[in-house]
Amino acid sequence: MLSIASFSNSLYNTGYLGKISEHKNDINQSHCSSKVSNISNSNQSINNDPTPSLFVRSCDVDKQKNILSKVKTYCNKIVVSAYNYLRSIDGIDEFTVATGQVLPQFHQSLLSLSILLPAIPLVGVGAKGAFDESVESYKIIYPMFMEDLKGKKQEVLEILQQNFAEDDVNKKLVEERIEPFFDVWINWLQGGNEKENIENFQQLCAAWASLQEKNNATAKTRYVATEYQRMKQEVPMVKIDRNFSPLQATAMSLMTGGMVGLSAKSIADLVMSQGISGAEAASDLAEMVSNILLLPAQVMMTGYGISQTVSGYNYDKLLKKNRSLLVKDHQPEFIKENIAQLKEIADRKIYYNYKQRIEYGAVTAVGQAGMALSSLSALTGVGSALGLVPALIGAPATIYGCYIRTRTRVQERKYLGARDAQNVLDKRLNFDNLIKYQTTTPTGTNQTTQSAVTTIDTLNTVVKAATNVMLEQQKILAEVKLLSLIQKTINKAHKNNIQLTVEALHQQVGSRVDVLLDRVTRSQKRFIEQPGKYFIRQRTSLLSDDLKIIKGMLNDGEYNIGCLEGKLDKQQGYYNLLSRLEFMKESYNLSLSINTKEKILASSVRDLLKLAGERKEIKEALQHQNGISDKFFNWNDLQEIIRRDEKAKAIYTQHHNHYFIKQMKNEGKSLRDDAYENIINGLASKSAIEQRVNKIII
Repeated sequence: MLSIASFSNSLYNTGYLGKISEHKNDINQSHCSSKVSNISNSNQSINNDPTPSLFVRSCDVDKQKNILSKVKTYCNKIVVSAYNYLRSIDGIDEFTVATGQVLPQFHQSLLSLSILLPAIPLVGVGAKGAFDESVESYKIIYPMFMEDLKGKKQEVLEILQQNFAEDDVNKKLVEERIEPFFDVWINWLQGGNEKENIENFQQLCAAWASLQEKNNATAKTRYVATEYQRMKQEVPMVKIDRNFSPLQATAMSLMTGGMVGLSAKSIADLVMSQGISGAEAASDLAEMVSNILLLPAQVMMTGYGISQTVSGYNYDKLLKKNRSLLVKDHQPEFIKENIAQLKEIADRKIYYNYKQRIEYGAVTAVGQAGMALSSLSALTGVGSALGLVPALIGAPATIYGCYIRTRTRVQERKYLGARDAQNVLDKRLNFDNLIKYQTTTPTGTNQTTQSAVTTIDTLNTVVKAATNVMLEQQKILAEVKLLSLIQKTINKAHKNNIQLTVEALHQQVGSRVDVLLDRVTRSQKRFIEQPGKYFIRQRTSLLSDDLKIIKGMLNDGEYNIGCLEGKLDKQQGYYNLLSRLEFMKESYNLSLSINTKEKILASSVRDLLKLAGERKEIKEALQHQNGISDKFFNWNDLQEIIRRDEKAKAIYTQHHNHYFIKQMKNEGKSLRDDAYENIINGLASKSAIEQRVNKIII
């Protein structure tokens, strides 16, 4: 057997070179730091804890019933929603074209204008969102993914350096010489065949076997190597998403222009119906321009749809492979005990990917191809009769694809909670903090098999630790969801000026939990019968086990009828959960994220402005000293108001509880998903070892 020292020396005499860059985590993860209008973070360059702030306009303080201000706020919400959710909105222009071909000209013009005029701004904002998404994919998502991949590679190399090299010179040689066949060795380590005859590769495999025989720790190397390999398998899909994202952005922009052209045509048609000369030429010109813009857009969206289907199909294979690891024979008892929840998480991931990638891509490609044929027939003058059939097929297909993707994206974001989970990066799991649990001592006779069993025992410890973290997050999520239901019930009673008793509050929350549990149970049953069809009807992002825990808390747990009142505070005659939430902050080491503070600040100021006319202290706090200029109002100013005014404190408490509960739900979901991924990674590592051990035994 080759010694570790001889392996290190052989590296020195080999001509392979390659330097791996250091792993960095300094890339900003979001191109849009705040979704709240006119919010800014002051002192950001001075310290690491920026203070949210906003400008309060002087006219807002003096004119509380300003209709234009309210309309502006409402429109801003629509714009923000369009930016966030309508990046793939499509089918509006196709619908108007298709219906226009079966309606008289005058009615077609009225219908087109009634649909297109309000839709154009939304599609334009959606196009801006698609453009930003493309930029984000090129500048943030893909570079960050590749940087994380390099980080995993570097982590494996550092482990190998510790095992194979005794000094800094040899450590550098290990890193430089391994890289040319690193992926080949990773594949071999994961159970693949030895296809390479490179001398260093063979020596590395032999040295690795020597390490196992000497009972050196190999579990971490396998675990991190599995993480690396799983990430490596995602690279083609990440590249597809990056490379084809400009197609969507460009297509959406062209469609916005095409819709403007269709609107101009409809206006010209209305004018032409009144017998005004020149309108027909204007109508023909507008139609030609719109078709010239729409045709390439439709071709691009066809290509984008195909790319999403291909990417989704590749993801589907990986997700189903992950699920198969859960149901393999001879799983540990702690996996069998939680198999229902683990399988439900896996099923949801498969479902979300299928809906917003495979199904969306397929129907969008078909729909846009049909509409491209319709536009082509219009441009070439073949006739509307020939273009009608593909238009009637393409329009509903495109609209359905847009609907299914938008809705599934919203559901996935609610379920994963990742986008809003800002404070969880330091709580992510890794091998080192999972292995802190006590490991068991292996037994066996064959040295190679004994070492493999030892590694499997270690990985079992890691998987069990990750499972415990997942169950812990599940309990936190269940309690937070219960607090959310309690808060919503309290807010509804407050809005209707109803004084709730503890008994009434407990009964109403219990009834809501029963409804949610029944809905999830029926949805699960239907999903098992017809996979991929029924999760779309499920309105809660919680699992059935989460709701069963909530039900237990209400029936005989710490939120039963006798204990509930002790969890509540009373403020101005109404219940609230401020003390309980503060207790949870301390218990789970939580704090308000910057995003949550921004939302609390904006919502509180909006409601405080309504009281400025009747409460002098609030007006003075919100107004600039000269009474003319805008006031720069920050988080510390808000804290000062709520210390001095009980009404302001009640407003703050309501918004604080609402947004902090949302933050806790998002963080809990994100950490639960992180624990699930570590479970899958541990099981995949075990599976690779079992494949290698079987080959040795055979």
